[in-house]
Amino acid sequence: MTSQLSDEEFRRLQTQLIELRTANYGLEEQCTKYRSDNQALSSKLGALEREYQKAQKSIDKSKKAKDIDLLLNENENLQAKLEAQEDDFRLQNETLLRELSSLTETNDKLQHELAVLRTLNDAANATGNSAELEREGHHLQVEKTGLTSILVREHRKAEIKLEELREIIQSFSIAGCQQKEAGAEQGNSVPSSEGDFVQVDETDVAYQKQGTKQTDLLKEAEQTLQYLEAYQKNIGGLLTHFEAEKEEKKQVQSEVKQLQNKLHRKQESLSQLQEEREKLYIESR
Repeated sequence: MTSQLSDEEFRRLQTQLIELRTANYGLEEQCTKYRSDNQALSSKLGALEREYQKAQKSIDKSKKAKDIDLLLNENENLQAKLEAQEDDFRLQNETLLRELSSLTETNDKLQHELAVLRTLNDAANATGNSAELEREGHHLQVEKTGLTSILVREHRKAEIKLEELREIIQSFSIAGCQQKEAGAEQGNSVPSSEGDFVQVDETDVAYQKQGTKQTDLLKEAEQTLQYLEAYQKNIGGLLTHFEAEKEEKKQVQSEVKQLQNKLHRKQESLSQLQEEREKLYIESR
């Protein structure tokens, strides 16, 4: 799954949002209908109570025992009917209230999940260049592989060169010491800064100049090696950064897919609840 949603997927999300809103409006209409039924039952209950009161008044006004017995029987029947209807009304009212509460809670959850999905959708659209980043990361990975092989070869060459320079400098140092010893035997000397005499001839000067040149070359080679190592570290850090961004985008894509699947399951559950509620409403009528 790419991080950027296609037009078809975006239209599907819009269609799902419209269906959820339509379902919400339907639930509100059904809630209003249930409330109207509740008021109708309350009115019916009030009418039965008024009939009961009328029957009581008729009993009070009746002077004959037969009429009183009939009224009492009718009163008992009405009382039993009233209690049965009250029980039915209370049961239906509790059932409807539970269903209404459950549907309201489900609707709130779906609205929250839709808000989260919109946020993730915006984030996915804002970071829709993941394919380009993957190509760039692959290109940098290839470049890193090539640079790593080049750096390894250059590092080996530099080490060999450094070792050769060290051997040359060491040989020059040994030769200089030998020349100093030979010059000391010949007696050519100059006063040093401490008042001692040190043998100096043209060979010593030549070796000293050559040793200075080799030292400069050694320093230059070490600086080149340090630069190559620093460049390799920078390339590695850049690749690590791109790989981290790639993993983060994959995680966002996975979360969007999970939320879409969860939303689909919630829609199926909501459809089942609507069907069960309709069946219950039909049976209650």
